[in-house]
Amino acid sequence: MSVRRRSGGPAEPQLSVIWWGDIPTQVVASHHADTVRAELHARFSTAVDRAAMRAGLAGSEDYLEQWDRRTKPCGPDLQTEVAAEVARLENDYPSSRLNDIVKAQPASRPPGPPAEQDTA
Repeated sequence: MSVRRRSGGPAEPQLSVIWWGDIPTQVVASHHADTVRAELHARFSTAVDRAAMRAGLAGSEDYLEQWDRRTKPCGPDLQTEVAAEVARLENDYPSSRLNDIVKAQPASRPPGPPAEQDTA
């Protein structure tokens, strides 16, 4: 978990989860000049890579469009808020659930000629 001070920031404490599609990857809490962030276990980033490869999105603009930040208010103890959210996500997303999310990605089609259409 890292703590950073910067100028500005939200007037009220906020907790954000960074997602790639349906896979959470990072938790960030900020209030005024303070920011606390923590990356989730490596299995989450591995799942993102696997899902992107399966969908044929690795290295593409479509890959970047999958990233999202979902923010909600939180309490003033940013470290506690981040730790609690990380624990919740780690518990709610075991490897089996991440694997199911990856498998739910539509598989990309290999390049090649278009499929023949049946005209009969």
